[in-house]
Amino acid sequence: MNRDGRHWNHIIVGGGSAGCVAAAELSADPRRNVLLLEAGRDTPPGDEPPETLDPYYARAMRLENFWPDLRARWTAEMTDMPGRAATFYEQARILGGGSSVNSMVAVRAVPDDFAEWAELGLKGWSWDDILPFYMEIERDIDFGDRPEHGNSGPIPIRRHECEAWPGFCKAVGNAAGRCGLRYIDDLNADFGDGYSRVPMNSTPQRRVSAAAAFLDRDVRARPNLEIRTSTAVTRVIVEEGCATGVETERHGAAETIRAASIVLAAGAIWSPTILQRSGIGPASHLAGVGVPVVVDLPEVGANLQEHATVSVAAFLRRDACQSPELRSHANMAFRARARLPEAEGADIYAAVMAKSSWHEMGRRLGNVLVSLHRPHSRGRVSLVSGDPSVGPDVDFRILEHPHDRTRLADGVRLAFELLSDPEARATYLGRPFLAAYSPFVQSLNRYTRWNAVRSAAATALVDFSGPLRSHLIDGLLASGTDAADVLADQERLEHWMFENATGFFHPAGTCAMGT
Repeated sequence: MNRDGRHWNHIIVGGGSAGCVAAAELSADPRRNVLLLEAGRDTPPGDEPPETLDPYYARAMRLENFWPDLRARWTAEMTDMPGRAATFYEQARILGGGSSVNSMVAVRAVPDDFAEWAELGLKGWSWDDILPFYMEIERDIDFGDRPEHGNSGPIPIRRHECEAWPGFCKAVGNAAGRCGLRYIDDLNADFGDGYSRVPMNSTPQRRVSAAAAFLDRDVRARPNLEIRTSTAVTRVIVEEGCATGVETERHGAAETIRAASIVLAAGAIWSPTILQRSGIGPASHLAGVGVPVVVDLPEVGANLQEHATVSVAAFLRRDACQSPELRSHANMAFRARARLPEAEGADIYAAVMAKSSWHEMGRRLGNVLVSLHRPHSRGRVSLVSGDPSVGPDVDFRILEHPHDRTRLADGVRLAFELLSDPEARATYLGRPFLAAYSPFVQSLNRYTRWNAVRSAAATALVDFSGPLRSHLIDGLLASGTDAADVLADQERLEHWMFENATGFFHPAGTCAMGT
C-alpha cells in the first residue's frame, strides 16, 4: 500500500509527448488507476505558462522549462580532429516535454524507416501498422479529406500558404526548383525529394502540445488519473525480476510509490539514466560507479543518435523578412538525397526560415538549417555517479562516421548553391555565412529583456555600415570564418562542421526496441 493509501495499476514516468498520450489512453479505462509523474512544472488548461502558448517556439526558451544543469558533448576527439567540451543541452522539463517548447514541426517519418524496422522483426511497426495512428491523432486542416490523413484528432495540422511565405523563403524555394527539386504540396504523404510547405501542430494563435491535446480538462477530471508534476523519479524498484515501483524526489522529500506496472517514458536521455541508476545497464559500467547490478544490459544508454545540424545564414533586407502577422517561423523546408555514392534515401532535411529567433537580430537572419537524417555515428548516455543528484554523461559523438561528414557537407554545399541563386541573393545584404550555435548565440536566444536590448543594438549597427556589418557577422555569428575559403576545401569544411555542428535536439536510440 502506498503512503496515500491508493493502489496504482500504472505509473508513467515522464510527462513528455509519449507520457501524455499513455496517461490519456490508459486512464480511458476506468478500471485502471494511473499515476503520471513529471519532473517539470504543470501546464494546466486555462492557466498555462504564456510562453508555452505562443505559436513561435523561441518564446519558450526559458531556463525554467529545461533541465538546468544538463550538459552534453557533441563531438569526441578523433585522430585529426579535437573533441569539444560539454555545453548546456536544451532538454525540456515541463508537462508536455519537447512538445511544450519545440518548433511545432509535424513531419511524419518516412515509410522506408518503418519498413526497415519491420524487416528486423518488429511486429506492429510497419508503415501500414503506424499510418492509422498518425491519422487518429491529427486534424489536418489542409488535407483532412484525403485517405492518408485524419480530420477529427486532437492535434491540428496546418501549413502556411506559399503566397504568405516571406520573400527570402519564396526566393529559396524558387532556387530549389531551378536546382531540380520539385515542389511537394504535402510533405506527409509524398516522401520523395523536393521542397514543401512545413506542417505544424499549432493554430495561428497558439501551440498545441501533447499536454494540451491529450490532457485536457475532461481527461484531468477522471477520478482514476492523477498527474504529479515537479516530481523526479530517481530509480525504478526491481524485485524478483519485476518492476514494482519507483523512488521519487519532490521538493526535497523522498517517496517510494508502488504499482502493478511501470511505464518508462522519460526520453532518450533520462530513460537510460533512470534504468542505470536502477541497476539495469552495462554491468562493468554500473560497478564502476557503485550501482549494484540487477540486469546486465550493455545496450542501455548505447546507440545514442542525433540529427547533426549546420546553419547557413544571411542578413536579410527588410522587405525579405517575415511579416509580424505571420507568427510561426516554419514556412518552407526541403528533403534531398545527398549527391554522393554513400547517400541513403532522403538523408538531408533543411528548414528554410526568414526568422531565426525572437529578438531583432533573429528577425533579420535568414537561415537554411541543414540536418543529417539516418546518421551512422553513435554516442552513449552513461552515469557519472550513482547519486541521483548528479546528471548523466551525454556523449553524442555526432559526425564520427566519415559518411556522416561527407553527406552533411553535401547538404551544406547545396544550401550555399541555393543562396547563390540571383533571386535569393537579392533578398540579403553581404554574403551568406556559416553560422555557429556558439555559447553567445545560445545565450542570446534566451527570452530576456537584456537580450532584446543588446540584439536591437547589434542589429542597428549591422544595418548602419557594410564594413561594420561584415565585422559583426564574422565575429559574433560566423566565428570569424570565411565561408568561401571553407567551402573550397572539403577537409576544412569537415573540420568546421566537427567543431561547430550541433544536433536538432532529437535524441533517440538509447533504449532500443529489439527482438
